[in-house]
This record gives sequence, structure tokens and C-alpha cells, in this order.
Amino acid sequence: GERFPLAVPQIYQLFELGPWWFYLLALPMWLTVSVAVTSAFVQVLASAKYFLAWRLGTRIADARLGFAFAVSIAIAGWSVAPMLFPSHTALIETTLMVLALVTWRCHAEFSLRNALLFGLASVACLHAHPTMVSYIVAAGIFLLWTHRSRAAFGWMCVAVAIVLFVAPLLVDFLARHAQVT
Repeated sequence: GERFPLAVPQIYQLFELGPWWFYLLALPMWLTVSVAVTSAFVQVLASAKYFLAWRLGTRIADARLGFAFAVSIAIAGWSVAPMLFPSHTALIETTLMVLALVTWRCHAEFSLRNALLFGLASVACLHAHPTMVSYIVAAGIFLLWTHRSRAAFGWMCVAVAIVLFVAPLLVDFLARHAQVT
């Protein structure tokens, strides 16, 4: 408990995910003390990807595209694996949909509020799985490309500041490596 809340399991002894996932799981465990209820809670959160996919499709075009998008991610295959293993990876698709919706919102209007949302969506993606950084970078480049202005660059700096401030894995990683050098 000395390093709480930064002490969490490491991934291949390289870096840590941070406490976000464990705080999220603490709520159903505190309320019910049941692993089954906690697993069901993870699945309810993971199933939000269907609504988010539908919402993204309706934003891009219409309800038909939204329905097609939601059905397309429901097709059996590797997408079924997270249902069997209730871990942080179960929320990869859900957080990706959140990032896509926020990116679409920022595309329509890049403001301070939307930059804050983009930063928080990016943090959620990083906590779902570190490999999501490629999607975050791609979304950031897309936004900077579509909004070529100093204001857009400033808003993106706000989003990056949120990621750096909220993502404990980066803080802990930098703290540990600062002590080594």
C-alpha cells in the first residue's frame, strides 16, 4: 500500500496500466463482494460498444449505417473473446468507439470542451490497452490536419496535457526512470 494508488500489476515488467481499471472494478466489488456480479458489470460496460457504434454511424450518415456498424462488430469471431475473459481488454472496442465519437465531435467543432473530452477518451483508451496509442495518435493527427490553426494546436496541447496528467502509468514510468539515471 505504500505506492497506492499507483501500484498496479505490470505488463511484461515494462510499464503499468495505472489504477483506472481497478477503481472501476472496485465499485461492484464494494457493493456486492461478488466476482460474478463484477464480471457481469464488465460485460455491461463492454456491451456499450454496440450503442456507441450505432451512435457513430448515425452521426456519420444515418440510422441505417449506425445499425450496420453495430451489427458488423457483433459478428462472431475474435470479437467474442472479451466476453470470455473479463479483463481490461474487454473494453478496448468500447473505448475505441468513445474515441471515435469524440474525434467526430472535435472534427465538427474543436473547442476547449471537446479537447477535454478527447483527452479523457485518450486516457480511457490507454487504460484499456497500451497499444491503443496508435489510434490516439491517428485521431490526433486527423484533427490537426482538418483544423490547421494555432487554436487547434492549442486545443490538442490541452488534450495531451490531460493524458499526461491523468495517466498514472506515464507518471510512474517517468518517476522510476528518473531515479535510475
